[in-house]
Amino acid sequence: MNTIVAEITESLKVSKNVVDRSERLHAYWAQHQCRMMSLALENLDEHLWQGYRKDGAKSLRKGRRTLITLAGETTFRRWLVRFPDGGAVYPLDAAMGFKKHECMSLYLQYLVASIATKCTYCTTADVVNSLSKASVSHTQDGTIVKRVGEAYSTKEAP
Repeated sequence: MNTIVAEITESLKVSKNVVDRSERLHAYWAQHQCRMMSLALENLDEHLWQGYRKDGAKSLRKGRRTLITLAGETTFRRWLVRFPDGGAVYPLDAAMGFKKHECMSLYLQYLVASIATKCTYCTTADVVNSLSKASVSHTQDGTIVKRVGEAYSTKEAP
C-alpha cells in the first residue's frame, strides 16, 4: 500500500497541470486494474482446474489469452484440460462465458451495445475510446450490436 501511495504522490508532483494529473492517475489506475484482473482470473482458473482434476481431467497446457477491458488489455494464463472421454476445454473460458477468438470483455461489449442504441456507431466508438483505455472502431460497434441483437432475439423467441 505504501508503494502505491508513493507512486501516486510522485506522479502528482511531476504533473504539469490538473489535466496532466488526471491523465496520469487514470493511466495508473487502469494499469493496476489490468494487473489485478489478470491475477484474479488466474486464481479463479487454478481453483477451477483443481475441481476438474478431482473429476479425472488431465492438464494439457497453459495458454495465454488477452481481453480488451475498460481499463485496457488484460493478459492472463489459463489451463486447457482434457476429459477422460477425450473432450477438451478451458475451464476459465467456460465459467466466464468467453467465446473462442473473442477479445472484448463481455462487460465492454454490453456497454458498447448500450451506448450504440442511443447514437451512431462512430459516436459510440469515440465515446468508448475517450472514456476508457479500450480502442474500439465503429465497425466493431456494429458487430457487437448485431451479436447482442441475435442473442436477444434467440432468447426471446417462443
